[in-house]
Amino acid sequence: MRNYLFLLISLYTSFLSAHSVTQIDLSPDSKNPQALAITPDGRELFVANEGSNNISLIDIPSGNVSVIDLKVNKPIGYRPHDLVITPDGTELYVVNRGSNSASVINIASGAVSQIDLAAGDPPAEEPKFIAVNPNSTEVYIANSRSGSLSVIQIPSKLVSQINLGGGDGQDNNLTAIAASPFGNTVYIADGARNRLSLLDVTTKLVSHINLAAGTIPAKTPYALTVSSDEKKVYILNRDSNSLSIINTSSKTVQHVNLQTGQLPAEKPVAFVLSPDDQELYIANEGSSSISIYNCKTGAVNQIDLAKGSLPAQGPVAIAIDPKGRYVYIANKASSSVTVLDTATKTIEQIDLSPGVGPHALAVIPNGSGVYFINRNNSLSLLSMKGKQFEPRADRP
Repeated sequence: MRNYLFLLISLYTSFLSAHSVTQIDLSPDSKNPQALAITPDGRELFVANEGSNNISLIDIPSGNVSVIDLKVNKPIGYRPHDLVITPDGTELYVVNRGSNSASVINIASGAVSQIDLAAGDPPAEEPKFIAVNPNSTEVYIANSRSGSLSVIQIPSKLVSQINLGGGDGQDNNLTAIAASPFGNTVYIADGARNRLSLLDVTTKLVSHINLAAGTIPAKTPYALTVSSDEKKVYILNRDSNSLSIINTSSKTVQHVNLQTGQLPAEKPVAFVLSPDDQELYIANEGSSSISIYNCKTGAVNQIDLAKGSLPAQGPVAIAIDPKGRYVYIANKASSSVTVLDTATKTIEQIDLSPGVGPHALAVIPNGSGVYFINRNNSLSLLSMKGKQFEPRADRP
């Protein structure tokens, strides 16, 4: 049940041109925030707190903060790591890596139920990442240590386990998951075997694509996304500083070297695709830079975030507003935010409170603001004044 604890949120506010930044303290009730998600109507924000085994719920219009305890019913939710909201906005699914379980929260009532993921064959071990079918019919959970996929039926909550085909003596390390926009396929990145696993949603058959072949062998696929037309899958390879592009029809792989130009990309860890599928924006933690990949021409351009009066360091998360006008980057090492104008390719650096360490973010669906979760058990809200509905002039 919900334990309402209304917290003082206006602890730190600064005004920078068209932006305002508000700090929201989640402590002492919530510790080690790991992931966040906003309801489709933009009214509620949920934060998974791995260190306190609970969910912070922020009512966006009022700013009120409450806590949902996951230590109810059995198996209790221990170390929540990732979460997803069903597209119809009715339920929140949370993966608990410490208890090998999933918590289901009814968004309207706040009721919590638990699903044991370790009871099937193969038993799920260390569930870490989650995705939902766009039709709100199934939820998919990547179990990193067991190298398996848990499929939860909505609304029956029946669970089936799918072995993704390890069995080669290697340790498993599933690193990312995404459901296709049309709901036909689920894609899972396997960081241990440098491959992409594909689940046919209808037949539940699994196939694989080797990413380690070619002139730029992929090492440690770390993030993935699917184009809106489902023709391409993009995979970010952290340890080879490269991008892999899968043609979903032919299953062919193209590798792109990100270490080009005067500022070679190092340790790419996160990326986002523009709403029109024309550009990929890549956060490079090691080089404190952004790579911009043109999906039509194949050109790669780099932007140095470490220059200027407020150098950014350690970009680890990235998001784009619904109109594709602005890209937001969380710079963990410098406790700052970068705002990139996608039309002009100019950047603005915004300082957060010292030492907050932003490491994940989510954009409010109407583009009015961006929430960042911070390593000091807080949230930062970047409000975008008057910018959220401005379309790019160079695109329809």
